[in-house]
Amino acid sequence: MTEILKTEDGVIEAVMPEGFRLMSDTEAADAGQSELNMIMIKNDRKHFMMSFSCRKLNFLAKALSLKTALNDHEKKIESASAKQKLNYRKLASSACTVDSEEAASLRYEYTVQNTVQVSEYVLVKHNGYYCGFSCAARKENFEENYHLFEELLSKVKLH
Repeated sequence: MTEILKTEDGVIEAVMPEGFRLMSDTEAADAGQSELNMIMIKNDRKHFMMSFSCRKLNFLAKALSLKTALNDHEKKIESASAKQKLNYRKLASSACTVDSEEAASLRYEYTVQNTVQVSEYVLVKHNGYYCGFSCAARKENFEENYHLFEELLSKVKLH
């Protein structure tokens, strides 16, 4: 049976990929995520996590370009990584689409407990909201499992 996941405000709707489960609030906090209106899922066997969230844009954010907003997000990641000594390194950024909406993505790596992780963050501006989608995995597992993130994004509906 297909499980549909929705953010509390109903802006993002996604299909739970096979083999994934919802992460508990404790697991999300341990992963460094405590954002309201966020859904985090994980495939334990593949050590692959994905999340999505949205937040209402304030007046200033509405004026920002998608690229500028992604650059601001990158600065926050860099700052948090520096404080925690996670050895942040940007790998790539690109344009993409989510539910026919223009999006921008950022791929980077960082080190947690001597393990290199790769993460990708995709940002969309939609109807007065920022919608963010991310995935993370150990570096050695990332590329072989990245299709799971692409599958999630391909089935997202923005309302």
